[in-house]
Amino acid sequence: MTVTARAVYPDADIKGRVNLANFLVPYKDSAVPLKHFFDFQVKSNISQIVSENGDLIFRIYANRMRGAPASEWLPLEAKTKEYLAANLTVPEGCTVAFMNPAEELDNAIRSLFVSLAVSIALIFLLLAFQFNSLAVPLVILAAVPLGFIGLIFSLFTFRSTLSLNSLLGAILLSGIVVNNSIILIDFFLVRRRETGKTEALVQSAVIRLRPILITSLTTVFGMLPIAIGLGEGSSVIKPLGIAVAGGLTVSTLLTLYVVPAIISLAKIGD
Repeated sequence: MTVTARAVYPDADIKGRVNLANFLVPYKDSAVPLKHFFDFQVKSNISQIVSENGDLIFRIYANRMRGAPASEWLPLEAKTKEYLAANLTVPEGCTVAFMNPAEELDNAIRSLFVSLAVSIALIFLLLAFQFNSLAVPLVILAAVPLGFIGLIFSLFTFRSTLSLNSLLGAILLSGIVVNNSIILIDFFLVRRRETGKTEALVQSAVIRLRPILITSLTTVFGMLPIAIGLGEGSSVIKPLGIAVAGGLTVSTLLTLYVVPAIISLAKIGD
């Protein structure tokens, strides 16, 4: 088991790693150097102060060793609670609580889904105001589920995970994929004033194909370093890059067929 802990001592008592390793701590009826309990390594880290609802938080993380049998680590929380209750004196105003990672993850995912719904609603309101219509924004937003299809397909293809970062990519994707539909429909509405509906649709798909592809490709290529996972620690945000790049690619290809088909069936430009 690996436990991360922090301790603060006066500067006069601790002068370097060697002195810290030989620092005596009380253990039973004697004093034992810290080096008997820990292996000391010097690592750089980001200084931070963690708080929640205005309260300062000090977190201690513990991970089970790989290959450890379940009989050893399943009752670990209960044993730790018993040990702390018997040996730890909690100062007044402080509390000790065990985090539930599953609950925290559920709350984070739930908040991201709410953010996704709010972002789509804001996009709809903006488009409705711009086009002075309720039907046109709905057609434009048809690109969003197409992007989600590409997102899921790309995550599955590259064996990535549906994580918080990939859900964050879904929020980014919802604001990006509508650009192709906007380019297509805006040009269609202009052409519709001069020619028939079918002809305007064909001209829109043909003439605006190049701008749509260029716009999408620049975004996809910009996300490739993240999707590939270049650089140290990039694996954490790799699902975000895969979600955005894959979702935008599939959405672009499908938008060129689906959006004109929806326009031809809907009463837009009639």
